[in-house]
Amino acid sequence: KTAGQGPTELMVRGDRCTLFFSTHSQTWGRDWKSWMMHSDDGCRTWSRPEPMPGRLANFTFIRNHIVTRDGRIAVPFQHYLGPPPGTPQPPPEDKPWHRTLAHYVSNPRNGVLNSRDGGTTWAEHGNVRLTPDPRYHGWAENNIVELANGRMGMIIRADRLGGVLYYAESKDGGKTWPDFAVKTDIPNPGSKATLYPLGGDTVALLHNPNPSHRSPLALWISFDGMKTWPYRRVLVAQSSDGPKGRLNYPDGFVSKDKQWLHFAYDDNRHRAVYYGAKLPPLVSGK
Repeated sequence: KTAGQGPTELMVRGDRCTLFFSTHSQTWGRDWKSWMMHSDDGCRTWSRPEPMPGRLANFTFIRNHIVTRDGRIAVPFQHYLGPPPGTPQPPPEDKPWHRTLAHYVSNPRNGVLNSRDGGTTWAEHGNVRLTPDPRYHGWAENNIVELANGRMGMIIRADRLGGVLYYAESKDGGKTWPDFAVKTDIPNPGSKATLYPLGGDTVALLHNPNPSHRSPLALWISFDGMKTWPYRRVLVAQSSDGPKGRLNYPDGFVSKDKQWLHFAYDDNRHRAVYYGAKLPPLVSGK
């Protein structure tokens, strides 16, 4: 067998670093396992990998964590239940890769892992679906943000489901979630988007506002808990390789004074680019 490793998430809390990662053999449809491991000495040495809790030990990706106002760690997950019983297993040489996805990486469920003790123990919450079709497959790449009044919002990438992001909301800080996410009117071509809290119900969204292509890269801001997005600004109009190039996987953080969004993105699979975006005065208050 050949081994592979998928997306990783590194969480740093105080002196402890926690790495969430996945492994597989040959394709994502085979032996996909999900793990966590820890370092308490600045990533010099690491504990032995341990499986993610419960069902999340298999067919799961972990996404960007947040720390809530009451000190909990909230980590979004995308988990795949797989196809209905009786679906034949494809041979390892099956091409293209999405045929394997259709067979095994299907029936996605989205939720949040919560920890009240700094990541020692975890509780799983949520089983959010995009569609009732159990054969649906796609990379969810969900992202969460804490809103006002104890609410938590989640955006979900929804490949081939109308060219928009989907949305789910928890009204009790990430403990309970709806069975199904709902369509938004936010254009998305099937790409990762990230959320950044700016205080109360003010949220920044970094994404590709295009239903069919991963460009441009834009900053949108909502002031009403992600109901409307009146502030819209294109940051990068197109790839350095021209209009056919793709702008992928933006991720970063907001400065403490809320004046800057610092992030990096993948420019057409061969350049890593840093960008510092000045936030509008109505966010920073200056």
